[in-house]
Amino acid sequence: MHPTIDAQLRGADRLIEKVETSVPLTEEAAELLTNARRLLVRVAKSWHALVPFYESDNRAMIGLFGEVSPVVPDLQSEVDRVTSACSATDVITLTKRNEQLRELLSRVIRILPSTPAGGEARTLIGAYLLRRIETDPA
Repeated sequence: MHPTIDAQLRGADRLIEKVETSVPLTEEAAELLTNARRLLVRVAKSWHALVPFYESDNRAMIGLFGEVSPVVPDLQSEVDRVTSACSATDVITLTKRNEQLRELLSRVIRILPSTPAGGEARTLIGAYLLRRIETDPA
């Protein structure tokens, strides 16, 4: 399928380069274009890894919720609500699902009890978050 995402990103980068080299720019405008190019490079390096990352991260969060659900009332019904909406595997759907699961995780963190079981749940969540930071392609 043409143009590919990579080709479109390269095309956008070339357009920015043309503007940078052909038009006198203020210092502020030059900095904005430099930042735009930096973002394009970042997206170009990471976009293809997003689908497998979100699939894996969503599964990891769902598994984590299963481990901490005994400590959080009604957590499983919330997980079921978020995960039953759609089973599509496109990047937009996976990203939205990931955002919903992360929002749920934020709520879980805020309501964990100050008990030994709540402490164990915090430890599990902390380990998950560290793994997520290490593997996030963005």
